[in-house]
Amino acid sequence: ASIQLNYENDDVSYFLQGFAPANAVFNCRGASHVSLAYKNQHEEAAALRWRFFLFDNENCDDYNGISNNNCGQDTDKLEAWEYVGNSELFLQQNQEWQELQFSTDQSFWKHVSGQGNGRLDLDRLKVWRFEFTPTLLSAEEKKEGEFFLLLDHLRLVGGGDLFASVFYTESIESAKKDSQFNSYYQGSVIAETNTQETLSGNGEFLVNYTIEQMQVWGGSMQYTTVLPSRAYFNLSQADAISLDYHILQAATPAGRVHLRFNVYDASHCKDNCGFNAYNMENYYSFHYILDYPSDSKGTLSIELHSGQDDSSF
Repeated sequence: ASIQLNYENDDVSYFLQGFAPANAVFNCRGASHVSLAYKNQHEEAAALRWRFFLFDNENCDDYNGISNNNCGQDTDKLEAWEYVGNSELFLQQNQEWQELQFSTDQSFWKHVSGQGNGRLDLDRLKVWRFEFTPTLLSAEEKKEGEFFLLLDHLRLVGGGDLFASVFYTESIESAKKDSQFNSYYQGSVIAETNTQETLSGNGEFLVNYTIEQMQVWGGSMQYTTVLPSRAYFNLSQADAISLDYHILQAATPAGRVHLRFNVYDASHCKDNCGFNAYNMENYYSFHYILDYPSDSKGTLSIELHSGQDDSSF
């Protein structure tokens, strides 16, 4: 459903903003731009001037250990950036849906407030904010009444790096701390103690794993990335998910361990389903590559359709 913003022809600014949950961030690394759809169909209303802000928390001890600087969701403590890359500053007024696009290129963003490293950290975004202000009209031009603006489909647009943004996190500790990355060892202390994991920051995830049989059928360990709040990946334009692999050492004993790739579909959710597998449709694909000879390399291409073979879900 669209968001309806009601406004009048007054010199008053109207705000719309969204927050990542307290223990999470929006990781927008890999996005080429942010897009917002709108419809402003009141020709008698004043033209609406827009402004768009992003707030990152790279400077906060929530993530980098600086003492006495826990920002949470306090925008006064976050590093604020305003988009200045568009010469058209007013929303169009007609009956059709329009689109605003905001490039993520650093040169299009102006630092507004907050202390930090002096750059917009796309992988540490905490808050987004839109500001709409009607232009001043003379008494003769001003029309009384309440008008409304429809807003919809706020989204990030990008390629594979956006889908795999968590793999570019500088450390697995920070990825886990901001809830981008979760690990599960099925209650096995042996597996948790003897497994080593590294996110190198360059798109690679290295894991030296140990799996203990905890059930009659076997055992498992899982690594999961979850988008915050109501956010989701839109893969409607993708044909497949691609995953490069490098088997540094073959699994032993042979034939006991395999790789399963899962995606969770929350399209039926009317509200925020959170991350609960029982709230979502679960699609999976099996891949028998972990027994390959040591130093084997390759690429998995998992087609985005339901099928009966290992190449699809």
